[in-house]
Amino acid sequence: MPELAESSVQLIVTSLPYPMIHLWDRLFAQTDPKIAELWRQLEVDHHEETVRRIYSVMHHYLAIIWQETFRDLCDRGIACINIGDETVA
Repeated sequence: MPELAESSVQLIVTSLPYPMIHLWDRLFAQTDPKIAELWRQLEVDHHEETVRRIYSVMHHYLAIIWQETFRDLCDRGIACINIGDETVA
């Protein structure tokens, strides 16, 4: 969102991808080569530490988005963020 001027948005409505939800795993991997490499590593080693590293890198990516969201939102602006989970049948 760097093309938006600082404090220029009055309302943000979003549902960002959630880390470690199968639906979004490919999106994160396409966005960041480091995440893609960690997923490949997990397929080989199945270590909990690799899962933690994936989660950490995904959250770092989302933190950048939240910083940009805050920068774009004007004083008294509103951010509506859908937070939920996914279940697999």
